[in-house]
Amino acid sequence: MQAQIEKLLERLEGVRGGKGRWQAQCPAHDDRLPSLAITETDDKVLIHCFAGCSPVEVMDSVGLELGDLFAGSISNGHSHTVNWKNRVKRGRYALSLIAVYAGQIEEHWDELAAVLGLDERDHALFFGAYRDLRKLLDG
Repeated sequence: MQAQIEKLLERLEGVRGGKGRWQAQCPAHDDRLPSLAITETDDKVLIHCFAGCSPVEVMDSVGLELGDLFAGSISNGHSHTVNWKNRVKRGRYALSLIAVYAGQIEEHWDELAAVLGLDERDHALFFGAYRDLRKLLDG
């Protein structure tokens, strides 16, 4: 984990702390005081922006990917190991597919709503989630 934490910390400003716990200025928003918490564990680096920036936004702003927060491969307690970087890549691909399908659903909403018995509340929930997903994918 040492390589992962060093890779992240060297790209941040106002870093203070140590021994597995740091604070820094969040690079995803105009941060004057350190609002980003960084915690090192055995197999991953945890980050949390107290101003509300997502981990994706934080990592994108320093030119890293979510997969960079995880050790290459770890045992998942079963008979195989998990490669976190590949899992994150597959997750992004799945989100892209969902966004494409959501566009198709939007195009045919009236017909689907009639068949499935969906109302305006369902419409608002679905497209709110769709907008959030697009925001994640578009950065």
